[in-house]
Amino acid sequence: MTTPRLSDVKLIGPTLCEVTVGESRRVYLTSRRALGMALLQEHAATEAESLAASNVVWTDMLATHGVAVGVAGRERITVAVIPETKRTVNWTGTLFTNATDAVGRPESQCTLEVTFPPCVLMLRITGMQYTKGTLSCVKPDALKTLSVHSDARVLTPFPYGNVYPSGSRICWGTVTHATLNTAEAVLETFFQSGFNNDLFSTGTYGGVLRVRNLPEMLQLPVFPLPAPAQFTVSMATQVQTVLGAAT
Repeated sequence: MTTPRLSDVKLIGPTLCEVTVGESRRVYLTSRRALGMALLQEHAATEAESLAASNVVWTDMLATHGVAVGVAGRERITVAVIPETKRTVNWTGTLFTNATDAVGRPESQCTLEVTFPPCVLMLRITGMQYTKGTLSCVKPDALKTLSVHSDARVLTPFPYGNVYPSGSRICWGTVTHATLNTAEAVLETFFQSGFNNDLFSTGTYGGVLRVRNLPEMLQLPVFPLPAPAQFTVSMATQVQTVLGAAT
């Protein structure tokens, strides 16, 4: 039931009231007792959800084993360090021959061998269903002291595609992902889903990362990390983002 605003309730006699609900402004006739019970249930559900989010019990072994797991009722949050890993990814979109190429080859399709720098995946599962996932680059020198409770600013959104620059949330597009409930399954599907020009832009190594930089980046042993000034998010803040509203 949608919780009505007080202005949507009209008292009719000693026991009844009219309730107007939703965008349709549909009017329902109900008893004062039934309305009160519905409001109490909505309030209790909201309080329980908030309590669960603030009462996560963590097993944090990020600094030693690269993983942490938090549990709160039906919620499970997995935090995993993803080390430098060479991967085969599919690329679709404009592909430039070098950084000064102004035209490029539109809608090129190719397979690229790339090595991404260290990342942190945060995955929230409700029951056995995917709720939210984020992917961030992490400062390599922070890995030995990493903790879900740390306020040090060591994260920045994954800049190489398919991740939103605000909040580091994974963009799945049309990829089916509701049943992905392990870090391994999320990573495999994410990197096999294909990359393109979308969401491929951030400050890096003192310059700007653009698709035009891709050819020179492919010659490097590891894709370049974003510039130090880009690391503005702490582990504690990112955890709160993952615990926020499901999107």
